[in-house]
Amino acid sequence: MDKRLGMVMLCIMLLLGGCASAPQNTDRPGPAPTGQTAQPPAPTPGSQLPQGVLLWRSSQNKAQQMELEQYILGALAGEMPALFPEEALKAQAVAIRTRVLEQRARGGCSTHQADVCDDYTCCQQFYDEAARRQQWGDQYPQYEAKLKACVEATQGQVMIYRGQIARVYYHSCSALATQEGAAFGETLPYLVSVPAPTGTQQRVATIEVGLDRLKEIGGGGEVCVLAHDASGRVAWMQVGTAILSGAGAREAFGLPSALFTVEKTAQGARFTVYGSGHGVGMSQLGARAMAEGGAAWQDILLYFYPGIGLA
Repeated sequence: MDKRLGMVMLCIMLLLGGCASAPQNTDRPGPAPTGQTAQPPAPTPGSQLPQGVLLWRSSQNKAQQMELEQYILGALAGEMPALFPEEALKAQAVAIRTRVLEQRARGGCSTHQADVCDDYTCCQQFYDEAARRQQWGDQYPQYEAKLKACVEATQGQVMIYRGQIARVYYHSCSALATQEGAAFGETLPYLVSVPAPTGTQQRVATIEVGLDRLKEIGGGGEVCVLAHDASGRVAWMQVGTAILSGAGAREAFGLPSALFTVEKTAQGARFTVYGSGHGVGMSQLGARAMAEGGAAWQDILLYFYPGIGLA
């Protein structure tokens, strides 16, 4: 896989150019990692998992207690399209269960008095039965049965690393490769950059940003990429007198991801953006491609989180 990853990185760097005068390196934005946060002991095979989870419902402005597997079903419906292959859905179900239990053990949602909330910008999406019926329409019976079967097939399964529940992330589309956990200040050895699986559907978007917005950020002037990280995503870019991290540029300009090229235009700047999401951990479109290629859910998780175990 090292040779394949090296070839992918070469393709990325040829694809993603910056300012002609800007050096290309693997500097990454953000503070130096401070080490792993203490995590709770993972359940051993056959041990009892918590049976309930406290979910903050944004539409109701209150917390709701529910069974863990009921939450997994609603979060699975919110996080991954029901038409995806069953093995991809099973992998996502295990990732959701792992994430909510690890977060719960660390004190829960950082924004609300609950284990987790239904805001995807904070925790992860959750569709209750009414939302699932509305989302799926006439296909509700089929998709409801399909997702329930995937949750039941993986009931109680979580990812572990060295006897602890793993801290995991996932996103929509990684484009050519996933990003290291260092993007979030994580030094976890299973949050590494891996190439997108063969057959992964790609997402490319063109975003136009006007001169007024550029002036708000940096007063006008040069607009270019300064450096990329190891996955080919933008680490730093220049906008006039301002220097932005790739994540900062994504937020400032509403970009789908930090994997982009940029060119200055008479009207402002044009961003060509590859992939969708932060890029760390499992790519959902990559999981779909692996499942369509015959991979089991265990294989999918071991690919995107190398070195983890299952319990």
